[in-house]
Amino acid sequence: MWVALAVSCHSRRASPPRCHVVIEDVITQPLPATLMFDGGRLVLPHECDLNELATLFTACFYDGMGPEVPPYALEELRRSVPPEMARASPREQEHWRTTAAGLRSRIGMRLRCPTLAPSTTNSLVVALAERCRLVACCELSIRPPHGLLPGRPAQRRLAASPALLTSPPLVAYCSSLGVEASLRGRGVGRRMLRACEWLVAREWGMTELHLHVDQDNVAAAALYHAMGYDPLPAFDNVCAEPGKSFRYSSKRLVVDGA
Repeated sequence: MWVALAVSCHSRRASPPRCHVVIEDVITQPLPATLMFDGGRLVLPHECDLNELATLFTACFYDGMGPEVPPYALEELRRSVPPEMARASPREQEHWRTTAAGLRSRIGMRLRCPTLAPSTTNSLVVALAERCRLVACCELSIRPPHGLLPGRPAQRRLAASPALLTSPPLVAYCSSLGVEASLRGRGVGRRMLRACEWLVAREWGMTELHLHVDQDNVAAAALYHAMGYDPLPAFDNVCAEPGKSFRYSSKRLVVDGA
């Protein structure tokens, strides 16, 4: 499929130009007007957007924790982060570095050749570009309904949960829904999720969307409940991680709806 690139120049000369793909150029059906954003456009990040995308993920999801960075690694760490992260703490810089590596691993070929096609090997990241910068993001993937990827520590607990093993093997999964702090409280997260539901139903042809939320994230849990996501309590304890517990939910999608 031929892809039109929307190229915009970055305000900092030290960073590469953005080359994201406007989502209207790759969808098979017109995006409903209800999913349009005033002053912004949904895009698929390109390889030269990776640094900025990792910076957005860090801003949205960094919780102030992380391993200490040994003194001998500080200089190399500083050289590996972009100018935007120069004043961040070493822990936050390390979080950025691992986030960038994780995104490159999960998105894979989509960074070099952005596409909406469903894939069991690569995640799809949809971002909101506003005034030449990325301000919101959401990651979609096709994975087991418990959301765990191979190699995660909690995977071994699934063997003791026959009910989970008999669940549908692969589902559409939404993770890492984040909005820049300055735009929160304006309904951006809700519209991003609605856009993801539309993409899963129309572009992937799937009828359910699964997700999970940290049980301490009251605002996000309220949003998902208000948008019609039904609890999946069988997954909550099995998929908990040290120091964290999650609430799992899913929603039946209406394919004809916007």
